[in-house]
Amino acid sequence: MQAPQEALERQLPRALDVELLLSTVDEVAPGGAADRQDGNGDAHVKAGLVGPSETIPVIDGALGLSTWQGIFFCEFDGPRPDRRISVTIVADE
Repeated sequence: MQAPQEALERQLPRALDVELLLSTVDEVAPGGAADRQDGNGDAHVKAGLVGPSETIPVIDGALGLSTWQGIFFCEFDGPRPDRRISVTIVADE
């Protein structure tokens, strides 16, 4: 699974750690930190910290997530009306 936009990311943390993750990236790159291109430098730093893609195994037809894991998307530069993700399925034969 990949989020091709630079400021939209995905994570699979434990469900209780979502707020901790978001507050930590806000401390590292506080909102309003500008860059030379488009004024959203903080969004690019945050996106770089969490990364653009995730590999999730499919086990017996279900996502191989642990009890406390979930998929969520971080929008660091928005909200935007149109965001897309791509999903690639690779068969192991």
